[in-house]
Amino acid sequence: MILAYAQKNHLAYRHDESNDDLRFTRNQLRHELVPALKKGQPDLIERVHEMMIDAQTRWHDVRSWADNWLNEHYRFHRFERAAFLKLPRDVQVEVLFSLVDPNGIYEKTIQSILNLIQSGETGKQRTVQAVTFLVDYDQMSVTRNASKLEQPPQGRKPLAHRLIYWHSWRLKNSSKKSLWVRSWQPGDRFEPNGMTGTKKVQDFFVDQKIPRAKRALVPIIVDEHDEIVAIGSHRFSEKGALLKPFLHIESA
Repeated sequence: MILAYAQKNHLAYRHDESNDDLRFTRNQLRHELVPALKKGQPDLIERVHEMMIDAQTRWHDVRSWADNWLNEHYRFHRFERAAFLKLPRDVQVEVLFSLVDPNGIYEKTIQSILNLIQSGETGKQRTVQAVTFLVDYDQMSVTRNASKLEQPPQGRKPLAHRLIYWHSWRLKNSSKKSLWVRSWQPGDRFEPNGMTGTKKVQDFFVDQKIPRAKRALVPIIVDEHDEIVAIGSHRFSEKGALLKPFLHIESA
């Protein structure tokens, strides 16, 4: 094909004699195996090319499926095990490749992560390329460089206009009420919207199955009296519910 292209476009071509040396496997394939196969199937090259196109199309479909699934199900560095296990295996693999660097990853490594997700054994984990997959009840927690996590932010910041909080949350306050954002503190309580009485934030975290390592990173939005308005995007307080239309809270 290269020679034909060169001849058609009047390009100089230099023949490398090593390409005729049958001691090299590539030349055995080119000069002996392929011609022998083409005798029985003249359209061999065309069919192989079609197979390559089909494989490439299939890969793009799988890649798109995996991307769409991540956009819908991957939140706060977590995803539901049950939803993941419903995916075809090739899509599962592409999802995992999106969460780790696929370079240097072997089939047995991917299979070990799949086995971990399927096991459902809470607390069991597997670290691959500084990414830790942890079974956390019915969810999978994905932590990057877990051993190098920084300390949670200290103090509180005024929440006005747009604010990036702890690299993982986008916050915006468009109300006229003065609000602040800070980390969870032991003893924090709030009155969940739709419920009677107060509840410990710590108990709320447990109910929501938020891992201990993540709790200090969830933004706690408070008013001027330090009363809790919202716990990230997880739950608004009874008083904070009135501010819900004016607060934009999402994970980055």
